[in-house]
Amino acid sequence: MSLDIEAIDYVRKEQKLDHFYNKFDIPQDVRNGKVTDDIWEWLFQASYRSDNELRNSSDDAKKLMLNWRNELQKKFQTKAYYDSEMERDYTATQAIADKAMDELPENLAVANFHIGYGGFFMIRKELAKLVHAKYFTIDDGSVFGDSRFQYPSWWKNGNRTGKALLDFFLHSDCDGKFSEEQIHLLANYFRNNQIRRKVEKYCKSDWKPEILRFLDFLQRSGKGSIYWDFV
Repeated sequence: MSLDIEAIDYVRKEQKLDHFYNKFDIPQDVRNGKVTDDIWEWLFQASYRSDNELRNSSDDAKKLMLNWRNELQKKFQTKAYYDSEMERDYTATQAIADKAMDELPENLAVANFHIGYGGFFMIRKELAKLVHAKYFTIDDGSVFGDSRFQYPSWWKNGNRTGKALLDFFLHSDCDGKFSEEQIHLLANYFRNNQIRRKVEKYCKSDWKPEILRFLDFLQRSGKGSIYWDFV
């Protein structure tokens, strides 16, 4: 198992999605759902119309679907196992919706940080030492013990930077998101406190190369309208 932290530029993401939505004239209520199955269903219904209705439409998206339908019907016409013209057309319509969905942008990351399972925790464990915090375990008789995290008192009580630090060190190892504001606050704090220089000078851990790689990823992310998606 492993973790990928994808840096998503939300401005570029919205531009790419808007291009797709506008190309196929997808209504706002379907766009707001942002559910892939709903988008596919709308595309299927939009393309499952008579040739005349599509041909007489001034809508570019439906004309595009008409061209696809003609192309796919010729392809499916050679298949002997269709019992009727209706079945052939239905199958072609499914293929049209699938073909349109192929244009839905998927990989919207502008950068990616990949690390093996448990590696993100090890990175944070070493970084915690440089910001006067630490992870520790209390023996409560269970197999793994009771995990705790100790941190400076100024991190709480409404301090935005402190909250961003706490959110980072307590973040899930496998899923979730980290907002643009959280990234900027974290990047600024690490930069202002010369955390990278301290890692280079004081860190003796075998994780040092990965820590430096993560810090570079963080600073790059902090320069744009980026949020992180943990997958």
